[in-house]
Formats: sequence, structure tokens, C-alpha cells
Amino acid sequence: MQVIPVNVAKAVSLSGSIGSAGLENAVAGKAGGDVKEATSFRKILEGYVQDVSAMDKNADKLVEGLARGEVTDVHQVMLAVEEANMALDLLIQVRNKLLEAYQEISRTSI
Repeated sequence: MQVIPVNVAKAVSLSGSIGSAGLENAVAGKAGGDVKEATSFRKILEGYVQDVSAMDKNADKLVEGLARGEVTDVHQVMLAVEEANMALDLLIQVRNKLLEAYQEISRTSI
């Protein structure tokens, strides 16, 4: 049984990097033709999506183990489920902010 710890520093850096430098790099990469910057931004997002997916799978495994009687620590299962829920909520908020930023940029007249 493995529990993936919540990395608060990574979550904070996620919101910071997307909110400032990461998004600027992606926009600058698209406008200036610099594919390398846009690719790194994409990889950052993919990494966070994979982390959230791993947390969700881990929580599912623990819940299944609890149902089968293999896991007896309910506290650990609840922590894993809450971590997965919080990570998903954060990812959804990041997506919403990115969509808002995209819409704001698309409305800007040149």
C-alpha cells in the first residue's frame, strides 16, 4: 500500500508558474514562434495532470482495498481520497484560470 504525499510546494509553484511566468512563456512562445517554451509549458501541465491522475488511482486502490478488507486504516484511506479531491479541485481551478486568460487574450484587439 502506497500513499502519495501532497506536495504543497509543488501546488503553490503550480499556481505561481501558471499565473505569471508559465503563461507568459506559453503566450510568448506561440507569438514568437518559439516552440521550445510552449512545449515546456505543455509538459509542466501534463506533469500536473499525471500527478493528479496518480493520486486518484492511489485513492481508488485504497478504497478497493478497504472494501476487500486488505486495508484496515480508514484514516489513511480518507486522507488519500481527500488529497485526490483537493488536487482535482486545484487542477480544475487552474484550468478555469487558463480558459479565462485565453478568452481575455482572444478578446484583445490588435
